[in-house]
Amino acid sequence: MIKIYFIGCVNSATAFYRGFLPLRLLPGIRVFHNNGVTKGALRFSGVNTLSRKEVLDSDMIFSSRAADRQTTDFLLQAKAHGKKIIVDYDDDFFNVEKNDPYYDVLTSLRQSVIDQLVVADLITVSTDHLRTTFIEAIKSALGNACDARFESKIHVVRNTLIPGMQSFPDLTESHFEKRLKEEKPHFLWRGNPTHKFSFDMMRNFDGIRFTCLGMNSGLTGSNIRNIGWLDLIQYMKFIKSSDVLYFLKPLHDINGNDCKSDISALEGLTAGALTLASPKKEFIGKPWIINVADDDWDLSALAGKVKELGPKEMLTAYDIGVSFYRDELSFQKMQGLRLALIEKLMES
Repeated sequence: MIKIYFIGCVNSATAFYRGFLPLRLLPGIRVFHNNGVTKGALRFSGVNTLSRKEVLDSDMIFSSRAADRQTTDFLLQAKAHGKKIIVDYDDDFFNVEKNDPYYDVLTSLRQSVIDQLVVADLITVSTDHLRTTFIEAIKSALGNACDARFESKIHVVRNTLIPGMQSFPDLTESHFEKRLKEEKPHFLWRGNPTHKFSFDMMRNFDGIRFTCLGMNSGLTGSNIRNIGWLDLIQYMKFIKSSDVLYFLKPLHDINGNDCKSDISALEGLTAGALTLASPKKEFIGKPWIINVADDDWDLSALAGKVKELGPKEMLTAYDIGVSFYRDELSFQKMQGLRLALIEKLMES
């Protein structure tokens, strides 16, 4: 039995996709966790209670986006006591825009994050581009003190959904034919206020039914629905019953958006929906994701364009996407990779 002490917000999307919950579902793993998340759970975790007894009883520490200085100092102490350290991130903390509501906080934490990456025995991230970004940040911070050993300890473990949540409706051409015949097709965007700059790329909502999930869009009208943020189980239930045709993923041109995973497109497929997305690295070359240029987020115009796709083409794209996430990016594959990395770390 491998004992892991988890630091981070156990109720966040990160914990759901790649942290606390996947760890608990690994065979031969026992997970302890802190209960001290105090602030900023949307972007980072701060802790006020760290059980030294449970840490001493554990084999390794798993820090999930816990970027605060207290956690970093705690990791350094745990490393001094011979504990293995795993650090996991799925966001770019190094290229933050000044209009980001968390700009001051995130930039103040940058040295703390670097110290965590240096002390870690294993670093896991969600995309190849984020891995490259972290390597560049460490090289910039350490200069000649950074060597190839750092690159060898950072690995990509992609975001995916746990069994039960990663289930897909059995669709036919008639499903898409019915949706395409609707006068106003149903589009859905999900996010929080930190994504507002990307949200503002969209315009002209008159020709669609629009659901904004996670924040108040400020839009009103009989075709607009604003849904506040739901807990993750309720969120997944909501989108599965939302009768949406397309998920929307506008992503403005910053490095942090190139680092993002395509987990939203996977969520869309569980609702029987395809995705309209900016051509960022994880959103290109996938038939179930239609790319939209930065200047083309006129949603009424897009409503007309997507209707040009026939039901057969939409069903084919949907089936290819479902097969990809069931086979190439399954939860079982990611769990196998996660467990292999942990076991190798235990043997080192």
